[in-house]
Amino acid sequence: MHSAKAGQDFWGLCGRFIDSTGALAPDIDVRIADDSGGTVVHTQTDSKTAFIFLSLAKGKHRLKTTTVRG
Repeated sequence: MHSAKAGQDFWGLCGRFIDSTGALAPDIDVRIADDSGGTVVHTQTDSKTAFIFLSLAKGKHRLKTTTVRG
């Protein structure tokens, strides 16, 4: 993650994944990409299918997901 500059705005994003039936959807790889498509940060959902990103730089981003195969 890039270091913060004085006066730069940051934001966070959190959520949970469920499937089309409303059931929890575990083992999801979650990535935040910048406008150019490059991955900024990534995480994996926890046992309750929750994810959280903190301190994302202000700007346009895309959320990308992939099912993790065990």
